[in-house]
Amino acid sequence: MCKQSCFILYFLVLMSSCSKKESFEKLDDGILVHLQGNGKSSHIKLQVITDKIIHVTVSPTDSFSKVKSFSVLDVIPQKDSWSLVENGNELILKTSEIQASVLITTGEVVVKDLKGRLLLSEKHGGGKTFTSIKDEGSNSYAIQQEFESPADEAFYGLGGHQNGQMNYKGQNVELA
Repeated sequence: MCKQSCFILYFLVLMSSCSKKESFEKLDDGILVHLQGNGKSSHIKLQVITDKIIHVTVSPTDSFSKVKSFSVLDVIPQKDSWSLVENGNELILKTSEIQASVLITTGEVVVKDLKGRLLLSEKHGGGKTFTSIKDEGSNSYAIQQEFESPADEAFYGLGGHQNGQMNYKGQNVELA
């Protein structure tokens, strides 16, 4: 009986260790978080650019685009000016000016100053949605991003909308 129980226990331990993938990797300039089984984005990269800038990139696949972005400047990332704190299912990347946290279970990203004042928060539970679509015959994604917004916050601008509206708070606006 002991041999059979020991074998079952050994098998379960072996299976759990084989199927468990590390939930994050520490990189030279930040962290890479692997999300699994939540039906949402699968990889989130937080990259320290300066003490005041943390570049957040999300991919629904196992890789990130190598295409050069026209909206991101060529900057040499900071390699030694940050620290990482693991707090349960939360990872907190800190510089001398700001901190960005990521929940490993949902991918929710929150950015605060070092006094704990909220600067930016994704919708609770994640806020990122990637939907597979066909765009002119090519596989692509429709992307949705949602943030929490304090009651006194207003949104002005957004470019070429000619509808006479000033504050877009609480409105759905499609940007293309």
